[in-house]
Amino acid sequence: MIIVTIPSYMTATYAKENKACRDPDKDGKPVTFQTDFEGNFTNGSTVEGFIYWCDTFTKDGKTYTTGVAHGPIFLKVGKDYKTLSGNFTGRNGNESISFTNITLEKEFKLVIVRTKAGAKIYQDTSTDSRVRYTPAANTKVIIEHVAAYGAAGDPTWYAVSNGTTGPAGPNQGYIPANMVTCNTPKNDP
Repeated sequence: MIIVTIPSYMTATYAKENKACRDPDKDGKPVTFQTDFEGNFTNGSTVEGFIYWCDTFTKDGKTYTTGVAHGPIFLKVGKDYKTLSGNFTGRNGNESISFTNITLEKEFKLVIVRTKAGAKIYQDTSTDSRVRYTPAANTKVIIEHVAAYGAAGDPTWYAVSNGTTGPAGPNQGYIPANMVTCNTPKNDP
C-alpha cells in the first residue's frame, strides 16, 4: 500500500495496479478496487475520511461483489510518526485498524524553517512548474513532509505550508530543499 500525504489530505492506494476485489461481479467481471482509505489530514496528527471495501452478496453458495462501499474512518498518527491507528465503521460495524510504515524513507515531525533569499514555492516538485508564491527571505514556512528524495536518499523537495489548510495558503506548495534553512535570524523571538 502507498500512503501519500499532501499538506491537508492523505490517501492510501494499493501498490498493485488494477487491484480487484476477491470475488467478481454477478457477470463474472472483476471489480477494481484501488483506494483503501482517504481523508483530511488535520493538526498533523489525525485523519478523518472514508475507508473502502468490496461489498459482497452470497446466493446458492456463490459470492459476488456488488460494488465498492465506504464508511467513515478516524486515524491518529503515532508518536513515532510511523503508525496510524484508530477505527472505522464498515460492513461489520465499528472496528479498529492500524497501519505501520515499514519503508526506509526518513520521516520527521512538522518543522518550521525559513526561506532563503530567492526562494520560490512551486505548484509541483519541479522548477518548471508554476510559481505559486515568492516569499521574502526569512519567511517562516512549515515543512509538512518530504515530497522527493535524491539518489543518495536525501530530501530534494519539501511540501510546505504556512499553517493554513487547503490550497488557499500563500506559502503552500513545494520548495527545493536547498532553499530553506533552520537557522534563526538574530533578534528573532
